Amino acid sequence: MTGADIFIAGVRPNGSTYVQDFHANGETMPVLDTQQDWRLLDAYEIQAENKTILKFSRLLDTCDEQDLAIGSDTTRIIWALGDSDTIAYHGGTNRGTKSMNLINPQIPELDLASLQNYAIDMSIRLPPMDTVYWCTLHKGPTLTRKHHIVACDTLVYTWAKGGKMMIFPEDVGFPIGETSTAQYYMVEVHYDNPQRLEGIFVETGLIMHYTPKLRSIDAGILAIGQGVDISLTIPPNQDGFKVVGHCSPQCTQEALGPEGITVFGSMLHSHKSGRKMKTRHLRENIELPWIDFDNPYDFSFQQNKVLLQTRQILPGDQLSVECTYSSIWRNGKPVIGGRSSYEEMCQSVLWYYPRNQLQCMSRYDVDTHLADFGVEKYHIVRGLSSLRYIVDTPAPIAGDYYDLVATKFNWTYGFLRAYQEERLNGSNVTMWRETKTYKISEKFNRVFSK
Repeated sequence: MTGADIFIAGVRPNGSTYVQDFHANGETMPVLDTQQDWRLLDAYEIQAENKTILKFSRLLDTCDEQDLAIGSDTTRIIWALGDSDTIAYHGGTNRGTKSMNLINPQIPELDLASLQNYAIDMSIRLPPMDTVYWCTLHKGPTLTRKHHIVACDTLVYTWAKGGKMMIFPEDVGFPIGETSTAQYYMVEVHYDNPQRLEGIFVETGLIMHYTPKLRSIDAGILAIGQGVDISLTIPPNQDGFKVVGHCSPQCTQEALGPEGITVFGSMLHSHKSGRKMKTRHLRENIELPWIDFDNPYDFSFQQNKVLLQTRQILPGDQLSVECTYSSIWRNGKPVIGGRSSYEEMCQSVLWYYPRNQLQCMSRYDVDTHLADFGVEKYHIVRGLSSLRYIVDTPAPIAGDYYDLVATKFNWTYGFLRAYQEERLNGSNVTMWRETKTYKISEKFNRVFSK
């Protein structure tokens, strides 16, 4: 409840209605707002179904410090039902939460019956591991010429982390069937099993809606952000630690054509420590409006989101993904970059047109990162899905890297300040890929304002 903007309304036994605007300073009785901004438009009960129906509205931004502004990012809804019309604690049963986008772009009308469908179904009995990345191969539809995917839908029969159907703009499609040979698709699903339960059977899948009626523009997918390795380390007991990943001006200058690309969709991705995310856009050292942002970010609500306004990325532009984390919930433990939900990532996936083969990430230099913690020599142990960094010297800090940052290293206030500054404004190595070429740019610095 803390910090919530609260709307309370209902229908009394005599049929009259009531409505009030509150806010919460903690898990206590809500405080009545000085300025009443919520408006009750309609209210009635369906006694046979034990339902109360409320229709209400408010300005998106009331300029009231006791209200929360409503934007296009994720809104965390909390709800509760009381046993009577007296405003009091509702108890622990009739309540719940849901994340959603309250502001959405107008979605093009789509006749699904006129489209062809390709469904991928995946079933797995989860192993007793906290994190599993499970890959399966699926033969695609038999196509003799190019088609366009115009919508994608996720099927989740059990556990889920958000997501809903994504419908492309009317003149945009994602190409399939461009070769005459059979096409296979590899699907990688991240399963989260923190209690390491055994014998859990999970079914999930997706549907691609496609058509032979080609649209005028081919869409592409661009992944940007911070590479996943130990240099993405969030100190213990931090509430607001920031990490950035870049797609450098050099990258876009060499990879994009003169007209650039137009971004129409986005998905932000971090894990359980993520609290805020934004995709920033800079041109000639001037920051343009953010491409996408989530404040707050909800790990359980991840989806491809069509932007309210498209954004043009020109050669020489810089894209930066900024992630804000909290490690408080780890009870004195740091959080390192990795594939597990208890580890972290900082990435953004952008849908754009016209298509090219650009992928663009950055990372901190691992050797420099380890030297910051006093590491002189180390070696790497390669596992099935991860790398373990083992410190060799000096002897007092020898052993696993995680043990070093969790138990051996003294995170002084001065070090924390310098470490945060380096992660925001220090050097990054940018990596990008065009077709089959993999390039590493020179290191570059970019100063970010607060």
